[in-house]
Amino acid sequence: MWSYLVAACLLLFLRGLSAELACVALDTGKIASRLRGPDSHRIEILPQSDVYLPFAEDWSLDYKFSVPRLPSGPDWDRTAETFYIWGDVDFDTFGKNGRHPISEYTYNQIVPQLMIGQTICGNEADYQPRFCSLDGWVVQASYFWAKDLTSDDRVYSLTGDMLNVSPGEDISTKIAYDAQSGAITMSISAQGRGTSEVVIPRPFPDNPSLFSSWKSFFSKGRIAIRAHLGCRSVPCIQHRGAAVRFVVVFD
Repeated sequence: MWSYLVAACLLLFLRGLSAELACVALDTGKIASRLRGPDSHRIEILPQSDVYLPFAEDWSLDYKFSVPRLPSGPDWDRTAETFYIWGDVDFDTFGKNGRHPISEYTYNQIVPQLMIGQTICGNEADYQPRFCSLDGWVVQASYFWAKDLTSDDRVYSLTGDMLNVSPGEDISTKIAYDAQSGAITMSISAQGRGTSEVVIPRPFPDNPSLFSSWKSFFSKGRIAIRAHLGCRSVPCIQHRGAAVRFVVVFD
């Protein structure tokens, strides 16, 4: 089992929110933080080198951070805006607009997250997302995928239970890959609040004929990279989030 831990008390920035800064630590090496452009409202924490995980073994990604105080700026509107904090893994590089397309989907993101405002908070039986407006912080395990964002019927979601949390509470998330079953399990929890968890046997549950498991998806990704680059035989997995962004390469 290969496991990487990211612990962060975050610098938060969003229109109408005050900045808040605390400790940041990463056990995979030194980090560099970056605030993206003034219109992006995102903080990223970057390692100074790639993180390598084995392709044929179990692995997990662990993120830890604290719940900030509630938004209080004069421009904050929970019915029209959303604020997320997360550590995730996405496979958009293998989407139809990515460098190595292997499916018709553009977005493919596993993102257990802390959130407030107007947001996805559940899914229907056909994986169509349900939306709600939240006036307090919640955590929820969430798998998001989409062909594009032009209409609701091209956007999909698979979510766990939604748990209420309070400022100052510590949040732990885990994204774990089982090499034997080919499934990915994601969870997010707060002490005393329980755990929101989802097991994802395969990518794109709305179309189970595409891939039998995440293992088959990764295998096809390896082929796509060989076809495009020749000299590389491993898929590059990019992690991004308001809390964390780093690159993982599977051997």
